[in-house]
Amino acid sequence: ARILEGGWRPVGLRSDRVDGYTVETVIYRRGADRLGYSLVVGEPEPPAGARRLGRSGVLLRSFEQGAVVAVAWGGDGVSEVVAGVGRSRGSLYDLAAGPV
Repeated sequence: ARILEGGWRPVGLRSDRVDGYTVETVIYRRGADRLGYSLVVGEPEPPAGARRLGRSGVLLRSFEQGAVVAVAWGGDGVSEVVAGVGRSRGSLYDLAAGPV
């Protein structure tokens, strides 16, 4: 599992199949806040209208799905996504750029 800084602790794991992609997600909690960090086997295209931001040489794409805000990046056949309800894009960009 990815190590998230700032007191985030892993509390759950789930495996899904979404649009033909295998998705493994670790659920993290910090106090009452929760977020998910997912590995996607493959590199699906982010939704139309996703915002693009380069950070530390990595292209990050952020988007919203209902109340969920997500940041995705990838390469070499694997995509990574960090997402949460009520999270700012900036906070998710920081988590995405954090240590592995």
